Amino acid sequence: MLPQLVLFRQTWLKCLIDLSLFHAAIFCGLILLFSHWITFAACFHIAICFEAVTLIVLVLFKTAAPTKVCVKAFCEGELPITELGSESNDVEPSDVEPSDVEPSDGGSVKWEFVRKAGGGHDAPENTLAAILQSKQYNVSGIVADLRVTLDGVIVLCHDECVVRTTDGTGQVAEMSYEEIKTLNAAAKFKSANGVSFGHESVPSLEDAIQLCDTLNLNILMDLKDTSIKMMHALLVLFKKYPWLYDKAVVCSFMPFVLYRIRKHDRNIMTGLRTRKNYLEWNYIDPLDPSWWQWAMVVGDMALTWSVYAWLWYFCGISFVLLYKDTISRQVLDLWKQQNVCVIAWTLNDVKEKYHMTNVFGIPVITDLMGSDDEPDRKRKGKASKKTSKLETIRKCMTR
Repeated sequence: MLPQLVLFRQTWLKCLIDLSLFHAAIFCGLILLFSHWITFAACFHIAICFEAVTLIVLVLFKTAAPTKVCVKAFCEGELPITELGSESNDVEPSDVEPSDVEPSDGGSVKWEFVRKAGGGHDAPENTLAAILQSKQYNVSGIVADLRVTLDGVIVLCHDECVVRTTDGTGQVAEMSYEEIKTLNAAAKFKSANGVSFGHESVPSLEDAIQLCDTLNLNILMDLKDTSIKMMHALLVLFKKYPWLYDKAVVCSFMPFVLYRIRKHDRNIMTGLRTRKNYLEWNYIDPLDPSWWQWAMVVGDMALTWSVYAWLWYFCGISFVLLYKDTISRQVLDLWKQQNVCVIAWTLNDVKEKYHMTNVFGIPVITDLMGSDDEPDRKRKGKASKKTSKLETIRKCMTR
């Protein structure tokens, strides 16, 4: 009990210091921008009020993360979660020879989660066939991209529009489940190894859950839809399938989505996805005004700082999903101190995967199953061009 109390006090002290520095920056900004209209004392009072309100919100509305027992149950694999951030190994990815990495056609379960429900490279993405194929490679689980239909059914689909992956047109949010399940999710899939697939329906999340239960696969539920409808449908499924509390993690780039879910059910494990320049990547178009582009740049800086400073504590997350290039020993040690588990994404190089899982001791998210390597994916990527954002929107509008 005493170590937990010490950790609690350290956490609060860190949040308090980080927030104080943040509000000191606000105070300095007010002085610089509005010194002609308001006094120094007024700026100081405004900064103090900001800090008081923030601390009250942090105390009253924060959510507590699930117990470490639940987290360990999810992270079953060859390496225990307590290995995270240890300093016993100093091997670099370049030191690992391909011959040192065992093939994945048998043996123990690997600490890997396959994106797009196991598809996109070896099978049609976000299909039941892809999930079945994932099991053959002994991975820990799959990452399911989730969107909600017009009638409130959660389906596996990465894009807002179904044009890229199916033989249909239109946006998922504007289609009923009866409409979308008739589409062929394998219509535009081209396998790198020449394997052909027949008609693969767009599955509902419930279908995927039942299959993962049969195959004993964990699920990372990547929410692409941030609506209230999605949240309510997800909560219903967790109540219907209680084993999800130990075998599923709800992930999103948006902290408010995870906070909203955990305010309704604090037993659900959540993971916050992060990447550098997320707002710039998703919310800036070339035709946007310059003030909006600068706002997104500043927003990215504030979001990155907030994730490490206080958002992880306020939202009660159990996992943080970090882009592979941002992971270092220092970063892992930082999250270990906060009792938050790290998952790396997206690693397709066999040496990088070995380094993350066996040296750093953290799970990874990958596009490729088996012993495939990044060069194969690059060659495939050059052969197919991405559909532009404007073209995709235009096709959706023709429905």
